[in-house]
Amino acid sequence: MLRKVRYGDGGMIVDIFTASRGMVGFVLRKEAGARNGRRRATPTTPLSMVEVCFRWRPGQSLQRVDELQTARPYATLYDDPVKASVALFTQEFLYHALKHEGEGGALYDYLEHSLMWLDEAQGSVANFHLALMTGLTLRLGFWPYTENWKRGMVFDLKEGVCSSLYPTHGYGLTEEETLFLTKLKRMTLRNMRFFRLNRTQRNAILDGLLMYYRLHVAEFPQLKSADVLREVFA
Repeated sequence: MLRKVRYGDGGMIVDIFTASRGMVGFVLRKEAGARNGRRRATPTTPLSMVEVCFRWRPGQSLQRVDELQTARPYATLYDDPVKASVALFTQEFLYHALKHEGEGGALYDYLEHSLMWLDEAQGSVANFHLALMTGLTLRLGFWPYTENWKRGMVFDLKEGVCSSLYPTHGYGLTEEETLFLTKLKRMTLRNMRFFRLNRTQRNAILDGLLMYYRLHVAEFPQLKSADVLREVFA
């Protein structure tokens, strides 16, 4: 569950990234879904993993929900303030990054695994968003090409390749940032704790990745929740 907006009298429109059809918008009536007072079990909580039953109606921008229920409740995601901040950013980021994706499959599995890992993590999660954003570029088809990197080169964010000259269009990383990008591509959920970053480095990487997405994903905006992460991991 990546977004919800109020709709009509007590209903809402929800955007869910599905395993079968990628991003799908649904009209959710007041009576649909389970009733539970605890927030973590509410199916419309952002990033909730849900089971949604519906009959696909071709040509319709919004589908109708027959049944909606929580599939895998989180144990710590909403109770841990740091994880909750990361989840807030992840929800906004994924909504815009996947907005035009029409297929789920392996991409869905990757996201499900990542979110369950975040929920179960016991150590620092300060680099989670960086690992997720970098790994997602591979699955969305614009994995940074740095195989030709040599010392002194910079990364062209628009073309997605390394260059010996800083790009004239102005969308590029510095030599130092490019060097770290080559290392960042090796970051995974399992090894991310070994990447020691200070506040300046983490913010610079975040800004670079967000710009990269704005250049390669249609209608990708400035994310308001990014400022929350900058404060949390100051």
